[in-house]
Amino acid sequence: MTLKGKRAIRVNPAMPSTLSTALKDRRAKARLTQAGLATLIGCSTDTIMDIETGRRAPRKETVWEIGAALCLCRTEVLAWLGLASHHRKNRPSHETDYVMRTATRHLSRSRR
Repeated sequence: MTLKGKRAIRVNPAMPSTLSTALKDRRAKARLTQAGLATLIGCSTDTIMDIETGRRAPRKETVWEIGAALCLCRTEVLAWLGLASHHRKNRPSHETDYVMRTATRHLSRSRR
């Protein structure tokens, strides 16, 4: 249990904190490779790899398709949708990524 304000909130220890962890765990339990799952839902292996590494947040439709392929119940899919939207809100924008990469590149050149 964690405290938020004055209310105690139950935390489900069985629920992974990130979509990438949840997907890896369920895919492994289903004994599917990334390529196998990608084939089942009709996307590329790179898409599954990017979701599992946290580089990409999947669309809602993709989460539902993954849920169907992994035989997830509706409640689990809804929880995964929440994890996916949390990932979208907390990741930096593409502009921020570009600025950070450019700044890092310039700093590394100036140190030579």
